[in-house]
Amino acid sequence: MNKEKIVAIISSVAIIVTIIYSGLNLYAVDNLKFRWHTKDFKLFSMTGDSQLEACNTLYFPATFKKYDIEMVYQSNKLGTYSSLGTTLAPSSSSVLNGKFTAGDFGGALVYLMFLDTEMSGNDIARIDARQLQVLTRLDTSFLGVIPFSITKEYSGYEFVNIMNQEVTNFCKNTLPAGDKQPIDKNVVTEFKRISPKESKSASKLIEAPQNMQLVVHYLSGSSVNAKIVDPSGIVIQDANSSQNTVELLVAFKTETTGKYTITITNLGSEEIPLHELLEQK
Repeated sequence: MNKEKIVAIISSVAIIVTIIYSGLNLYAVDNLKFRWHTKDFKLFSMTGDSQLEACNTLYFPATFKKYDIEMVYQSNKLGTYSSLGTTLAPSSSSVLNGKFTAGDFGGALVYLMFLDTEMSGNDIARIDARQLQVLTRLDTSFLGVIPFSITKEYSGYEFVNIMNQEVTNFCKNTLPAGDKQPIDKNVVTEFKRISPKESKSASKLIEAPQNMQLVVHYLSGSSVNAKIVDPSGIVIQDANSSQNTVELLVAFKTETTGKYTITITNLGSEEIPLHELLEQK
């Protein structure tokens, strides 16, 4: 066999192997599993510092460049959660950091909050969770140079169930030994409904010194008051919402470690749903 034929055979084998490898990668990427890295996922969970877990259950690696989760309500785009891609070894999982972006971030937060409330079984006027669509897109490539995207569509209920699925022992056991679960710095209270002139309080144990921020979300046109009392009983913040807003931001610094009491009061004349997020700045 002459040298030219040997080179041709080797080149052909290399091309075939490359095509097969790329094809297997597309198949593996299409079969990746995703779930939220912490328990009790809600749509609102995507708006803070958050993480996804990706699981490759196949016996060959999977490489993708980006994973997008786009939420559309009544044909209007609410926002997109995006995480950078990675290469998952065979039979392995990895935790991915992501970020939520939206054209109207405040408006998106309110919609997600009330969609969560609706999906948890509490009826919210003018909100129909059945009209929420979730579009996912995995960006990868074929032969290393040809862009290729895998898209899937879910209802809001389907997507929440997927994110809340129990990870199999197989995926769970593939995490490197000694890995620790990330500490969630955000403390989210339950969704509340407050009657006119009613107040509701919650206490949180917070270490000092820390810069904190209380975020209260509500329907536009609502009027609320947020009061924060330190462990010694001193009121350190007392703030009212502004007219025609959907969130109230209250920043404060903890000087003493202990329980800080947050009290929210409905100053309006109608019952309102609201949601609180206490976060470390």
